[in-house]
Amino acid sequence: MPRTRAPKTNDLICRPFEPSDFDAVCDLIAKVWHTEGSSEEAFLSSRSDASYYLSVSQYLCVAEKNHKIVGLIFAGNGENNPTTKPWRLIKVSAQHLAEALEGSRYYELNYQYIKTESKLIKAFRCSNDPRAAWEITLFCIDPQEQGHGIGGLLFSKVIDFFISQNARGFFLATDDGCDFSFYDYKGLERVSSAEVFPAEDYSETAYLYALDL
Repeated sequence: MPRTRAPKTNDLICRPFEPSDFDAVCDLIAKVWHTEGSSEEAFLSSRSDASYYLSVSQYLCVAEKNHKIVGLIFAGNGENNPTTKPWRLIKVSAQHLAEALEGSRYYELNYQYIKTESKLIKAFRCSNDPRAAWEITLFCIDPQEQGHGIGGLLFSKVIDFFISQNARGFFLATDDGCDFSFYDYKGLERVSSAEVFPAEDYSETAYLYALDL
């Protein structure tokens, strides 16, 4: 995929992920989703997350501004690619380290999100919906760069990829902690939802969104 200059954004390029981007991608994930944990929890969680999504994605695109990764979008079709084996090994190692930290409420809460979204994804993949074949596995924008068109640019890139794969549609998982109004704006349909903590007093919901192409 060639480097593409984006209009109206200073020094911004979209390019394929490179292995040397791994730490920067982890830092971005920690900045967006792991601000409530300790530094150790954020470090391990971000590496576990990044290596997992790298292992299940065939399309890997990052947005770089002034030599800094400020956004990314990954996509996959549910199949492991042999080239992703190193990322699967990192995922296992990071997860084992995380589990070794006994009594971490932070990891327990994160696992509930993962488990809830995984159930929604599995059910959707088992349906006859043609949009279930391809998934946006990870979509992440630096909070300081939101509103500058980076998310829209990355979203258009991944749709171009889906079209090149003759996809009839795609889906993604999200939750109350994300700005899912972006997906409403882009015309995606909310196809399912589930409570993340059904036994708790507070409410958090996970959602699946899908779009026809």
